[in-house]
Amino acid sequence: MMAVSPIFGSIGAACQIGEVTLEMINGKTAEGTLEKIDETGRMTGKGLPPECNIDQVASIKTRIPKNSTAPSGIQIRLAAGGRIDVERLTIGDDEIRIESSGRKEIMPLDIVQAVVWQTTEKTDNQVAARSTEMDTVVVETDSGERLVQGVLEGVDGTHVKIQYRGESRKIAKSKVRALILADLQMPAPEGVMATVRTAQGWVVSGAIKKLEEGYLHLAPLAGSRISVHLRDILSIAVKSDRVVYLSDLEPVDVQQRPEFTVPRSWKRNRSVEGNPLTLKNPSTGETSIYAQGLGTQAFTALTFENGGDFDRFQVTVGIDAETMGHGDCELVVQGDGIQLWSKRVRGSDPPEVLSIDIAGMKEIMLIVKAGEQFDLADHVDWCEARFVKNQ
Repeated sequence: MMAVSPIFGSIGAACQIGEVTLEMINGKTAEGTLEKIDETGRMTGKGLPPECNIDQVASIKTRIPKNSTAPSGIQIRLAAGGRIDVERLTIGDDEIRIESSGRKEIMPLDIVQAVVWQTTEKTDNQVAARSTEMDTVVVETDSGERLVQGVLEGVDGTHVKIQYRGESRKIAKSKVRALILADLQMPAPEGVMATVRTAQGWVVSGAIKKLEEGYLHLAPLAGSRISVHLRDILSIAVKSDRVVYLSDLEPVDVQQRPEFTVPRSWKRNRSVEGNPLTLKNPSTGETSIYAQGLGTQAFTALTFENGGDFDRFQVTVGIDAETMGHGDCELVVQGDGIQLWSKRVRGSDPPEVLSIDIAGMKEIMLIVKAGEQFDLADHVDWCEARFVKNQ
């Protein structure tokens, strides 16, 4: 049995999540106050739909402001998905102790996939291919990168300690690019899975167990439990077999033909410039950052197969705020070659929220065409693009 650990604050401080917007799987929205989610998934609060259950919800969004000064020195990647950026950490006694913005927290080590000090594409590949038997330290040496595999003993302020070939070794943290923990292949938890984003920019995934007394309790793996304080939560994206996000799918066809702009390929969960997906509503001044979606630019056409016989395509789409209000393009959604929606969109326009009937259609194409300003700032984000089943 893994440890039960709060990762924000101390359990016992009463707090409500406050005002929230629920995006239901059926495309409807509801605004109210969320107070509790019990062990059966039943949600209670003011203004919520009657008999509302978490498995009917696509996402929960709060009005808590994002912390723009979140630390990003060390990246902790979680085994069930997600990441935490911290300033300092130590590891010992099967726990990882972290410090971020003056706050100290403790997590069970078993839920951690890797600790990354220097992020590169090569490091990402090494994390994805982690060993099932040994812990791995990625070390930078004068002759290049070296992998040291053994049994992790701990991490202190200056060294990573690992038992290597029967001997205890110390490796200076200044030379360590990443620490990749052995994949224990723990079973997945039971329950409705969700991904939580916090004001600090952290992302934590797990099965929702309950929400009460100011904390959302998640199980990242079977037998594990971590808790997130509600005052830190920006959004909760709920996973369901009735919903599939296009960023989790492989397109069956990709067309990309930039005219004058720098060639950039489409991206998952990032803008084409590699930044977080960010849409701004000029009329209200509100800026929203999205964890999931597709970053594209003109001209791009991405085709996705509706392999699960989904009924609707839902998305919030617009030109990314990184263009500083520039951009002018035509957006089109097609189903089996039939135009389902189109609109000319400028960087000064508010985002479009769409729910399009795709029942019976096999392929959905998302198209970005250049407008009058050529394609110089046509950075289009298809945020939370997803296929949904009504029932």
